[in-house]
Amino acid sequence: MDILILYFKKLSFNKTIRLIWFQILVLLCIIPSVFAILHAPVDPDSAYYLSIIERMNDGLFPYVDFNFSYAPFVFYLMLFLKKVFSIGINYEFYLTIHFIFQFFCGYFIYKISYLMIKRKDYAFYSSILFIITSHWYEGNVFLLETPSLFFGLTSIYLSLKYPNKIFVFLGIGLLVSISFLSKQYGLGFLGLIIFIITYNLKKWKQIGFLLIGFLLPIVVCFILWGIKFSNIFFGDYGIQSTLIEGCFAIFNRLCYFFYRIFPVLLIGIFYLSFILKNSTKTDSRNITFLILGILGFMLQFFFAPFNHYFLYIIPFASILSFLILSHITKRKWLYSVFLIFTVILSIYSTYYNRVYKIYFKHQELKEGQYILAQEILKKVDKSKTLYIIDIMLIPQYYLTNMIPPNIKTIGYSFGKALNQQTHLKQITTANYILKYKLNYNEFNLNTLDVSRALQSKKKYYLDSQVNLYK
Repeated sequence: MDILILYFKKLSFNKTIRLIWFQILVLLCIIPSVFAILHAPVDPDSAYYLSIIERMNDGLFPYVDFNFSYAPFVFYLMLFLKKVFSIGINYEFYLTIHFIFQFFCGYFIYKISYLMIKRKDYAFYSSILFIITSHWYEGNVFLLETPSLFFGLTSIYLSLKYPNKIFVFLGIGLLVSISFLSKQYGLGFLGLIIFIITYNLKKWKQIGFLLIGFLLPIVVCFILWGIKFSNIFFGDYGIQSTLIEGCFAIFNRLCYFFYRIFPVLLIGIFYLSFILKNSTKTDSRNITFLILGILGFMLQFFFAPFNHYFLYIIPFASILSFLILSHITKRKWLYSVFLIFTVILSIYSTYYNRVYKIYFKHQELKEGQYILAQEILKKVDKSKTLYIIDIMLIPQYYLTNMIPPNIKTIGYSFGKALNQQTHLKQITTANYILKYKLNYNEFNLNTLDVSRALQSKKKYYLDSQVNLYK
C-alpha cells in the first residue's frame, strides 16, 4: 500500500513539473507578442495594408477607385472590425488581431501534429516552435500571410480529420478559397489538400466538391468587380527574374532555411530514407505531404526574396521536425541535439533580435514614427497629396492618413512595385514629398531626373534625418 501511495505522489509531482514546463513555453510565446504590440514600429507593408483599409473606410472600392493588386478578404474583414470597434489610426489594434490569428494557427498546428504523430507533447512542441520561429521572421508585424495561413491550416486539419466524408470538402474548398483571397500564395493549400485526397477512397467526389467550394467565392468576386479583379493574379511584382535567376533565388532561400532556421532538418534528411522504408502508408503520406508543403511554398521566392514568405513554410517544418523524432529508433540522441539547437536558435533570435534589440533597446523607433507624423501634419494640408520616396518612411502614409497622387492608377505602390517612370510621375505630381536627407537608391528608382525634380521644389527640414518637399 505504501508503495502505491509513493507511486501516485511521484506521478502527481511529474504532472506538476510538466504543467509548469508547458506554462513556461506558452509564456515564451506570449511575451514577445505583448511587447511587439506595445513597442514594435509600424512596418512598411503593414502601413500599406492599413492605408488601403482607411481608403475603403472612406467609401472607395478596391480595383475600381484605386490601384490594388492584393486579394480582398483580409481588408474587408479588418474594415468590418474597424467599424465594429470604432477604431481610428491604431496600429496596436491590428497587431493584436494579427497575433490572435497567429496563436490560432498554433492551435491548428497542434491539432494537425497530433493527428500525424499521436503524441500530445510533440504536437505541443511543434506549435510552440512555429510561434517562436514565426515571430522572428516578420511574424511580429501585421501581414496578410498570417490570416491566409490560418484558413489554410484549418482546411488541412479538416481534410485529415474527415477522410471519409464528401460534403465536408465543400466547406474545405471554401476555406482554401478564403486563404487564397487573403493572400494569393494561399493557393498552395489547394494543391496540398488534393494530395491528401488522393489517398482517400472517395477521392474523385471529394476533389469535385473541393474545387466547387474553392471556385464559388472567386466567382462571386468576379461578379462584384468584373475583369478588374484579375489584378490579383498578376500583382505589382510580376515575374521580374529570368528562369535561371528565379531558380537560383529559390535554391538560395532553401539553403538559408536549412542552415539558419531549421538546421534540424539538415540531419533529418538522412533519417528520412530509413523512416520511409519502415513506415506505414499513412506515415509515408504525412511525411511526403510536409516535404511538399516546404518545397511548394519555397516557390514564392521566385518572385521576391522577402523573409515573411517563410511564414508559409515554418508550420510544415515544425511538424516535420517532431514527426521525424517520433519515428527514430537509432541514434535518437544525435537528432535530439540538432532539434534542441534549432529550438534554442529560434528562442535566441526572437528574444535578442526582436525583444531586446527593438522592443527594449530601441523603443524610440516607434515613438519617432509618431512624432514625425505629428511634424508632417503641422506643415501640410491634409486635403493635398503626399508621396513617400523611401521605403522605411512608408509608415507615414498610415500615421498621417494622407493620400498619394494618382491613387487610381498607381496608388500606394512602393519599392519593387514601381518602375522609374511611375516613381518620377509620383514625384512630379505630388503636392508634398517625403524623403530621407541621405540618398538611398532603392530598386534603382532614384535617377538623375528624380534629383532634378526635387531640386525644383521647396525643402522643409522635419528633423535631423527627414525632409519634406513642396
